[in-house]
Amino acid sequence: MSVTLPFDEMVDGIGGVRPYWRALLASINELGAAELSERAARLALPGGVACDPVPLLLDRGTFADLERGLLERADLLDACLADVYGQRTLLAAGIIAPSLLFGSSGFVRMGQFGDEGGRLLRAFAVDLVRGPEGQWRVVAQKAARLDMIGTMVDARRQMEPAVGELFSSYDLERPGAAFENWGDDLRRACASSGRAPRLAVLSRPRGSGWREDDLTLARRLDALLVETRDLTVRDATLWLKTVRGLRPVDGLLSQADIALLDPMEFADGIGDGIAGLMEAARAGTVHLLNDPRAALIEMPWLGACTDGIARHVGIGTLRLPDIAQHLVIGDEDCIAPWGASRWFRAALDRRAVAVRAEAEPAGPCVAYPAPVFSTVPSVAAGSLEPRPFVLRMFVVHDGGDWRVLPGGVARTPDAGGFYDAPCRLLRDVWVEAEDATRIMGPADRQGVTQLAMRGEGDLPSRAADDLFWLGRYVEQFETGIRVVAMIGARLARARPSPRERAELDVLFAVLAAWYPRLVWPGEGAGMGLLRNALAPLFADDERPAQLLGRLRSLADDLRDRLSVELFDTIDEETRALRIEAARLGPDLREGREMALLAFCRHALRFCAMFAGLTSENMVRLGARQFLDLGRRIERGAGLCLLTGALGNTLVGGGAARWHDGARLAVELFDSTLTYRARYGVEIVPATALALLFGDEGNPRSLLFQARAIEATLWSLEGDMDPGASLAAEGRVLLDHVAALADPDVTPVLADLSPRLEAVRGELFALSRKIMRRYFVVLAPHSLDSFGDGDTSESEGGA
Repeated sequence: MSVTLPFDEMVDGIGGVRPYWRALLASINELGAAELSERAARLALPGGVACDPVPLLLDRGTFADLERGLLERADLLDACLADVYGQRTLLAAGIIAPSLLFGSSGFVRMGQFGDEGGRLLRAFAVDLVRGPEGQWRVVAQKAARLDMIGTMVDARRQMEPAVGELFSSYDLERPGAAFENWGDDLRRACASSGRAPRLAVLSRPRGSGWREDDLTLARRLDALLVETRDLTVRDATLWLKTVRGLRPVDGLLSQADIALLDPMEFADGIGDGIAGLMEAARAGTVHLLNDPRAALIEMPWLGACTDGIARHVGIGTLRLPDIAQHLVIGDEDCIAPWGASRWFRAALDRRAVAVRAEAEPAGPCVAYPAPVFSTVPSVAAGSLEPRPFVLRMFVVHDGGDWRVLPGGVARTPDAGGFYDAPCRLLRDVWVEAEDATRIMGPADRQGVTQLAMRGEGDLPSRAADDLFWLGRYVEQFETGIRVVAMIGARLARARPSPRERAELDVLFAVLAAWYPRLVWPGEGAGMGLLRNALAPLFADDERPAQLLGRLRSLADDLRDRLSVELFDTIDEETRALRIEAARLGPDLREGREMALLAFCRHALRFCAMFAGLTSENMVRLGARQFLDLGRRIERGAGLCLLTGALGNTLVGGGAARWHDGARLAVELFDSTLTYRARYGVEIVPATALALLFGDEGNPRSLLFQARAIEATLWSLEGDMDPGASLAAEGRVLLDHVAALADPDVTPVLADLSPRLEAVRGELFALSRKIMRRYFVVLAPHSLDSFGDGDTSESEGGA
């Protein structure tokens, strides 16, 4: 029995290495298989997908053949869509069956659009395989979503630092110019008079695994990355919800499922989406890129018709034919005889539901013979072995003509799978560069001397809301950890002094204010009981771990707003801290105090890194302002909460007790060095309160937070009517805070806690007004929902 051998991309038919692979293979041999395998472990793409360090190489001749075939297919798809949504001569000629077209979810009955006669297709992806004879064939076409177009860029970005030696022998094509030209075309397509067009990329839902892909695409196109909840339709116009109100969106490049575009049209009015979007598209106020009608090219049955379509529209024989397939409409209705022993089948509507079938498939379906993939060398167990792949390439319209992005993504389907089977392994695709005289750069933007700066008014309310709470959660976390660190330092003493034992009682009372679920054994409890009381705090479902989880989740949602360094810091440090916390509890036995202190130091370093990176890596407007507002409000509220709790423990004590409390307060709010620099004497209540409440130069003081809040609100509001100004309320807060720093300390000490609680209430009231002013279109975050059933802001932990 003869065995069909797959086409090997690296080795020719007589066992020799193909010429354009030789330099790469020499570099791999120089590195060594073991070193290459070690470096491969560092490469990972979003969604748990591995990136193979060995690329797929396409020499200029191979890429030129693919390019000609893909440009020809772009003309074919343009002609097909224009006919199906126009004269429908393909139906009249019997090339496309009416039952297939009108019964297909890819055929969108949308009526007339405002830009009728314009281009339906502006970009698409094509999956290709190479058969044993060396012929490339089309497996699938994608238009509703351009999956992996961002991954193509990310894979190259990861590989260059990881395996830079492999790049040394090649001059490679890069897709940057094509992306720029494509972005310019998209903006021209949705240009409106009087202002620069606002282009947005609609991201897929959170948790889909594609957020990084969508983010890279948005950045390459210089577009806003938005979610469905960032958008609304009013008066047949698509609007972006921003901190400055509604802003019109002129062009929307959707990476979401078609059902998420408009549930009123595609999901029977049920589910998430942008209700009324199709109405806005018909009115011509927004351009959908691609047009939803272009989803027709994804239908599996279309591949069985492409040869006939090509002849009908005058193209003739396709350079890149579709894979062999058989269209089964009824029990006996097949386009071609079977002639194969094993088949895969797909529903007529969606290729994604392809399943294995051992016998002759039953209709209605599209049936495919079992695939024979070509292979490419892959790193496995310290050596190279051939693995199958499917090549995905992208074709975009740059305003003048179609262009094929140089490169792509080669994915290895899971074992035993069909062409579209899930995969856990991707690789970059390299294309040798053209001669310098033929390289095309981005089109010249004639007449453009200065690009318009995108204002802070384009900041979506959702992003501002997330930034606000990112700042608050960091401060919540730091506030609690500082108390825990002070407790840990005293628990670590071999023989704590009577003063330190008394301080532990005070600190546990303060910690209980931040963490109400703390079971405190009471004053005078033994060290073992205190350790046992502290241990549950580090469980995965308790407050520190939950705050770390929320920080990581918010950072993921804000990936397009954070620098790489800041995102990586939050992502890596929160993961590491949760692991450390899990190791601490539930058994915080004697001898583990040093591990507790190490955790606290790590946590405080993370908070310091966060503060430094946001200070140095974020522009002072827009996003930074809302993050800073959250931090200042939460830091002020935390100071009020913990200082008030500290004051409650001192009520009824003598002067010595108040002196001890003042020293703890200065240490608690990381102001010991500042105190020494200011006063250089023993810490006493009057100067301690002045430092913590009224010192404008102390970044930990309450007055510093109030002034920062007021200044930020004035900056946000500009020339707003003073009667509606939140900054004016910030001024009232500032006056109340200044009153706390009265030099006559005796009356202040007498009613310290109630006055602090009043200021804390003002801070939370101002926080709610900020949320109503800028985030009113969104459901607010819950400040505290750690199992006590209370989610109100004023009663939750600071």
